[in-house]
Amino acid sequence: MTLPFDKIYCLHLAENKERYENIIKQFERLGIKDQVEIWWTCKREISNTIGQMIPTLKVDYYGDIDSLKPEKKIMGGVFNCALEHYTIIKQAYLRGFNNILIMEDDIKFIDDIEKIEYMFNSVPNDYDLVKFWTTGMNKERITNNEPYKKLSSKSGKAAMFSNMCYAISRNGMKRYIELTDENFTPADSQFFNFDYDKYNVYKSNSIFVKPDNTLISDIMNMSQDDADKILWEAFTIKKTKEIEEKIKRKKSQHQAS
Repeated sequence: MTLPFDKIYCLHLAENKERYENIIKQFERLGIKDQVEIWWTCKREISNTIGQMIPTLKVDYYGDIDSLKPEKKIMGGVFNCALEHYTIIKQAYLRGFNNILIMEDDIKFIDDIEKIEYMFNSVPNDYDLVKFWTTGMNKERITNNEPYKKLSSKSGKAAMFSNMCYAISRNGMKRYIELTDENFTPADSQFFNFDYDKYNVYKSNSIFVKPDNTLISDIMNMSQDDADKILWEAFTIKKTKEIEEKIKRKKSQHQAS
């Protein structure tokens, strides 16, 4: 299988050997192992001192952004993930790539290799950003046979959450870097801010890659399935306080087990 991207990256947390073995097996099955660059990262405890070095840092997905407080530690998983996506995209832009594919190490491809190849090779030619998986996809009803749906300003935000697997063009990279240099937030938060009338943003209309629900989210500290359900509610129901309480309960359950 040959994929239509100048460069392919897989963001991998070095502490998790099981994830590495799992994702390599998937790449071997698809015949793309030699096309993928593993982007190694590690867990960091992010102190408020580091946070103050990035005055525009925002880490709250669920409501108004908290101001940094001396006693508060920034969510390390959120910061690490945001920093790695930014570094990958900026490096790719500086190296002159026209487009790249970014995956995270907790994805799972479906069994149908022909469908996977078809979906990757059917991305619209004019895309600036394509999300191959987004929060809530497994709850949607597909109303047509087109492989991709172009997003509008109304439909874009809820469809942007999750950076597990996406492609971004040179034009999209440039805009993402501009937004992040102005205001450092997680990558999916920056994708909310794309002008959907100016940039061509798409999402997959068919599920061919999804979260591996046997794994625990490094950021949410709960199962991928629980995280997906909660985040979908956050962007559709908008009950911020209720969502935050549900996250706390799920985290406590996981830690207790």
